[in-house]
Amino acid sequence: FFAESQRALERHGQLALSQRLGGDAGELMRIAGDPAGGEWRAAFVPVLDQGVLSQVRLYLHGPRQPKNGKEKPAGTRFLVEAELTRLGALQIDGLVHASRFDLIIRTTRALDAELQSDIAEICRGARAAAGWSGGESFQVTDRFPVLPLGAAAAHAVGVFA
Repeated sequence: FFAESQRALERHGQLALSQRLGGDAGELMRIAGDPAGGEWRAAFVPVLDQGVLSQVRLYLHGPRQPKNGKEKPAGTRFLVEAELTRLGALQIDGLVHASRFDLIIRTTRALDAELQSDIAEICRGARAAAGWSGGESFQVTDRFPVLPLGAAAAHAVGVFA
């Protein structure tokens, strides 16, 4: 996939973009094969929007297995991270456990009240349709407290940033 994309970019005179994509592909392969990455699994989706290449980062953690036979599994946690043109940096942090779904939406800029209300309504409707419980919250922060790739994510360059 990446090689075909690189060739297409080069055919259209986008050599620098092709090189960035190649570097990012190498970094993704390194991370995917790195057992030090912990229990988080990562997927990166390149997005070309009006000639600007960016990336949506998807992370999945779990479900964790109980340490003894009496505990229940802790559920599955996921993160979605993106840099949006109007909203800035965004991190969606979700936890699914049994019939419960909780969501935290983190941004570096405050979302307006109407947008928060719309997102909350969508979440409530989806939970109701599935017969699940849970909640959602919104946080504004300078730095995201959850970094699945640790320091590597904080210092990435190119599309990876």
